[in-house]
Amino acid sequence: MRIAIAGAGWCGALLSNKLTEYGSVDVYERNQKPTAICACGVPKDFFVNLAKAYGLNPEDYIMWEKGQLIMDFREKTITLSSNLCTFNKQKFMEDLVNQSSATFHFGKNLLISRTDNYDLIIDATGTRELLGKLPTDNFFLTYQVKAKFTSLPYDGFYFNFTNSQGNPQEKYLWMFPISENEAYVGCASKNGQHAFNRVEKFLKTHNAKTLQKQAKLLRLNPPQESLPFVKGKIVGVGNSIGAITSLGEGNAPSATTVQMLLENLNNLQHYTSQTLQKLKWLKHDHAFYNAWSQNKKLRTIYHALKIQKIYRKRFKIANIKQIPKP
Repeated sequence: MRIAIAGAGWCGALLSNKLTEYGSVDVYERNQKPTAICACGVPKDFFVNLAKAYGLNPEDYIMWEKGQLIMDFREKTITLSSNLCTFNKQKFMEDLVNQSSATFHFGKNLLISRTDNYDLIIDATGTRELLGKLPTDNFFLTYQVKAKFTSLPYDGFYFNFTNSQGNPQEKYLWMFPISENEAYVGCASKNGQHAFNRVEKFLKTHNAKTLQKQAKLLRLNPPQESLPFVKGKIVGVGNSIGAITSLGEGNAPSATTVQMLLENLNNLQHYTSQTLQKLKWLKHDHAFYNAWSQNKKLRTIYHALKIQKIYRKRFKIANIKQIPKP
């Protein structure tokens, strides 16, 4: 079997290590190397198990594991204890590529016109470059910087939702620590200038120095809004089929689609149904955020009840503290 993978990002790097068991694998990536453009926060248990499954030592990549999660709203601040960690995603992906026996074509796109010689083509682009765009596609621009502080303004994973409620066009600002004085700070918005302004204001307020800048177009649709997963011999994984939460957390859900594909490589119809079942909670996740951002209280409560057990289990959430704002 001849297999082509479009995209050497998160899913492409994972698949490049496993699909060579089934035949020859070519990986096409428009960038000159694997590039991680995200805050890289994940449940620690998930990352430890994933790294071990690929023969890598998780401790070589974990950067921060003080799992406190701080959510700042207009009326109050909520602090949770969780098992989140940040990891060096860039190094992890590079190591996956280096240990893979696939053939990588960096600086090249995989075009539809070049797919005739392959038996299976995998769209791991995140934006459905091969599967095709959908009328429901919901894109946000994310702007993120790697920043250095004198000391971190928050001792944990920080989310600021003060601009989000009542404004479906804008997501939230985040700060994910990677050391005692460095963190990723970012924001997602329909308006790229708004995202840029919020991040820069946060950095200025806390006297932070910018070390690196990143920007990315992020598709935010659940799997149920991302069908079809398969078009002829093209099959999607990761965010091409909506494996991302409403908050942009896609590492764990996307890795789930990789595993589902490997288990159903000879039955892509079953791959679709099994993935939809496995990730059906994402439908409620997105619906919850949309209802909340539009101040639809009853819908917010309904979908919150559908996902609360899942999030408690995934992040091992405990010790919830709510502090009203003055």
